[in-house]
Amino acid sequence: MASAAAVEDVPDGDDEDAEDGDPDGADGKADGRNLRDGSWQGPGGLVLTPEQNRLVSTHMARVTAFEPAVTAMVRTLADSAGSGRLVGLQYRVKSEHSLKRRIALSLLRHPVRTAEEVLDHGYDALRYTLCAEPEHYASCVERALERLLELGLASARFRNFWRESGGEYRGVNTVWQGPPRRRMFELQFHTPDSYRATVVTHTAYERLRQPGLTDDTAAGLRALQSAVFGRVPVPPAARAIALPPAPPGAERS
Repeated sequence: MASAAAVEDVPDGDDEDAEDGDPDGADGKADGRNLRDGSWQGPGGLVLTPEQNRLVSTHMARVTAFEPAVTAMVRTLADSAGSGRLVGLQYRVKSEHSLKRRIALSLLRHPVRTAEEVLDHGYDALRYTLCAEPEHYASCVERALERLLELGLASARFRNFWRESGGEYRGVNTVWQGPPRRRMFELQFHTPDSYRATVVTHTAYERLRQPGLTDDTAAGLRALQSAVFGRVPVPPAARAIALPPAPPGAERS
């Protein structure tokens, strides 16, 4: 991302509407395959051992099991937040190979971590996007944040990229957990323009996450992101959006 955030800190651009095609690649599948020995092999030399592959598959099974309850809650949240609407809902569950590719890349970049540690932060296996018009954006986001805390959810992460980013990305990204604690999901807040920018820059975003990029190539991709997001207007009061005070006993990011 911009100077304010590393590439891994940037939100996943996979949440695209059907009109823009499947975000995980041709025919809905990211490059990658499960091998006969139980391991997984992906593009650019990415690999998971049989044990790592099993852990990711088990994680995906858990996500699939609790997804209906989380989706119902997020739908209700969108209704109560006022003028916002959910977009890209059909892509709320990350594809198996896309998640495995992300886990393998994280392990490659951080070899001291275990697969379990990486999966503890695998929040984007389940992700949602709430979109609101600029004039209603700040109030919509603030109502949604308040409601999430009222529901007893704990904030695992809060990033306001309207003020944090140098222009290479714009939006508010949050991660929530509970109850039980391991039920984590990502919720992004966008305007129509910033959401569209995530779609337009999706290919650049994915390429930046591939291993082996030259510095010049990475710089060019970031410049493309900056050019697109730099044209996105900042909604009134968006930079002032902050996580509200949590109820007693609740956790904050």
